[in-house]
Amino acid sequence: MSMYAFFGPFVLLRKETKLTINDYRMKDERLSVFSLFHENRDARLVFTYRGPFQDSLTERIIGISENTLENQDELARVNRKVSFLIVECFQNVLKHGEHAVHEDGTTGDRGLFGFKSYLSSFYINSINPVPLSEKRKIKEHVDLVNSLSREELKELYKQQIQTNSLSEKGGAGLGLIELARKSGQPIRYAFDDALLSQSLFSNQISFIKEEGVEELLFIDDTRDTYHQMLRENNLMFYKGDLSQKSILPLLNIVELNVSQGPKQRELKKVGHILIEMLQNISRHSNDDKASRDGVFLIGLSPFGVRIQTGNTVPNSAIEPLQKRLKEVTGKSAEELKKLHTERFKESISLKDRNSSGLGIIQIANACNGRFIYDFKDLGNGESFFSFGVVV
Repeated sequence: MSMYAFFGPFVLLRKETKLTINDYRMKDERLSVFSLFHENRDARLVFTYRGPFQDSLTERIIGISENTLENQDELARVNRKVSFLIVECFQNVLKHGEHAVHEDGTTGDRGLFGFKSYLSSFYINSINPVPLSEKRKIKEHVDLVNSLSREELKELYKQQIQTNSLSEKGGAGLGLIELARKSGQPIRYAFDDALLSQSLFSNQISFIKEEGVEELLFIDDTRDTYHQMLRENNLMFYKGDLSQKSILPLLNIVELNVSQGPKQRELKKVGHILIEMLQNISRHSNDDKASRDGVFLIGLSPFGVRIQTGNTVPNSAIEPLQKRLKEVTGKSAEELKKLHTERFKESISLKDRNSSGLGIIQIANACNGRFIYDFKDLGNGESFFSFGVVV
């Protein structure tokens, strides 16, 4: 999938506006990655995606979960089962999702897909619009699946295979049956009839590895997240390990095979900045930690593509980091180019190449100096460093 396909339904707004980038920063504090980090502080892994749903995304989304879970002893042994649940849930959205039709007649994306990891438990949440005429049928089928034992589900699956022909929508609820069988938990769901002639079908699949662990419910939270992402035009949010290996699937979702066309140069710039910002987390994270935990958010603003990252840093790193950031603030493209040449020459003799500040200079140059940053003290000698740009 190309990056253009990723942003396909959305328009990069470049029209003249009376707002300035500083106005935008001050008026919309909801865009803070710190708030997202704080809200999901107990989760090891969070991934949320809103946008066009294409089959080519499946492999990349699996990569995000697998690269993170293989480092978690409690979930590494059940990685295959979790991967199956993710694929089946995502395929259900692909098969059964309709484009949202709003009251004014405009159409939106197909919904939301995401997952969370808490200790030894894993939760997959999705939302997709379905025709109101299908609501009763879906409800009856989910209720039936939830009422059956594992053996009864196995028999029902066999019956459906033998007696029902597969349709273009994927068959007679075989996916739901398999989700209930593999997860060993009821399918949680809710309907929201807020759309014109459609209902938003929210569902949760839970995988609880250890007996006696209480199931967490995220149906309401996921619906709130979906509407918030719509309001703020956010496309993707991730919290977890952002080391080199773990960020590759994220980059692949955004940057695979940049397509030809008028947006090619802009989209290449997005990919370039995205790589630098995610690598920036590895450069400035606490060296005492094995993983490079952080958050990443991408969306659209009236000024273009909005990319935000955040991670914890030792307080001892704040002063030199602030120095590098202030050094590039307000500089012209020519000044940044000259500074980059100087720092590159200096970096050759440095034992620690990360201290050269080359990454920050490259980001500032690529986004024409349009960036914001902040530090919030977390206690225990650490602070949360948030960094955002608009391309």
